[in-house]
Amino acid sequence: MWLVENSLHNQDIHILINRIKTAPKILILGSPGSGKSYFSVILGKHLRIPVYHLDDMYWEEGWKRPHDSVFHASVQDILSKDRWILEGNYHKYLLRERIHAADLVIMMQAPVLLCELRMLGRWVKVALGDVGTLPEKIKNNTYRKRDRNHLDVAILKLILDFGNKICPIIYQHIKESGHEKVIFLNRRLVKTLDSFLMSEARR
Repeated sequence: MWLVENSLHNQDIHILINRIKTAPKILILGSPGSGKSYFSVILGKHLRIPVYHLDDMYWEEGWKRPHDSVFHASVQDILSKDRWILEGNYHKYLLRERIHAADLVIMMQAPVLLCELRMLGRWVKVALGDVGTLPEKIKNNTYRKRDRNHLDVAILKLILDFGNKICPIIYQHIKESGHEKVIFLNRRLVKTLDSFLMSEARR
């Protein structure tokens, strides 16, 4: 298991990048607001691997939930592919299968307060008309802004409880799957990795 600190030497960064670049199947987990979606897009761009967001696969128009069997089938379809970056928690839905199928699991780390503020910031942006962070089937429909905003205080509670209630479940599955496939990242290292990957792309 890789526990990545706030700063690493260049040599360590290159080792970390090589570990990421040699993983064709990457699962990104972490608290809501920890930067999972942002980092998955960065990786997908640099590695040229298809990126899948569980929010896009789960939520239907009008914030309707799919039947479990439909969602499970969608997730299993992704897991059967040769290359993917899959982002999202949904710990009650095939979490064990996702972790075992992944070549690399990246756990995003961010302070609780920062995650809460990011989530509140998203709701403000949506209320002002910026729907960029919404699930695809929500952002592309014709519902009014207040319907699209879907202010859900349960997400704020989930952020508060994530470390004590959700992480132990994730870590148990990781333990069963193998410690060597896990990397913990914080927001500073996400920016560092992005910079290094960009510099490599220019060569």
